[in-house]
Amino acid sequence: MRKTKTKYLPANARARNRSVNTNSTRWQLVNKLLLGLIAFAGIGFIITTNDIAVQGFVLAELKSDLSIIEKANAEYELTVLKLESMASINERAKSLKMVKVDNIEYVSVIDTSVAVK
Repeated sequence: MRKTKTKYLPANARARNRSVNTNSTRWQLVNKLLLGLIAFAGIGFIITTNDIAVQGFVLAELKSDLSIIEKANAEYELTVLKLESMASINERAKSLKMVKVDNIEYVSVIDTSVAVK
């Protein structure tokens, strides 16, 4: 069998052969671009999904920490209320050997002069 070279083909056959080659290379380029776009979108999707999952774990951990802090805050508020109660204040006053004052006298100053420069 003899190989036919393109230079011996008629002009319209060479043009047809060239257009088939250019169409084929165009489709190959389009296919490569589409494959690259799909790969880029897939990688972006995986990265985004991973980031959202990590944020979910962080949020759950922060909510757990918040509930622990809220419980501790409630305990501290209860302790403050107990220490501010009159019974607690009276007990601490007795332990410090303080005495109750019956008669209170106030000192008042009659002269209200002020030094002026």
